[in-house]
Amino acid sequence: MLHKRFTHDKDGATAVEFALITPVLVVLAFAAIEFGLIFYCHTTAGHAAWDTTRQLATNRIKPGEVEAKAREQLPAWMRASATITQTSTSPDPYANRYTVTVAFPATAASATGVVSWAYGNLTLTSKITMQQEPTS
Repeated sequence: MLHKRFTHDKDGATAVEFALITPVLVVLAFAAIEFGLIFYCHTTAGHAAWDTTRQLATNRIKPGEVEAKAREQLPAWMRASATITQTSTSPDPYANRYTVTVAFPATAASATGVVSWAYGNLTLTSKITMQQEPTS
């Protein structure tokens, strides 16, 4: 008799379904936000590398200013964990090519780390190379 009562009683079914699906939806929402932030940081790092390399190649900044110039263009929450390097190929301005690399761990770009199992120890890198323009 008790068995029939519970099999036909639908009270609370919606609450149980909601309780089962809500954690999945919350994780999906955080994953979307997290991957969006990582993508944003990677795009910003690429722009910072390009802009700094361009300024260096056009002789607007000196090689010693590269790290500070690139770092100030990165989002505040990942500036400290970014690695910025600059190389040149030749002392001759007609043959020199500058390369600026901005690298950062994906965990520094994410806000929550909810889905850090998906990207683990991934390091994202943006590398730009440009020919130096000789001064007149």
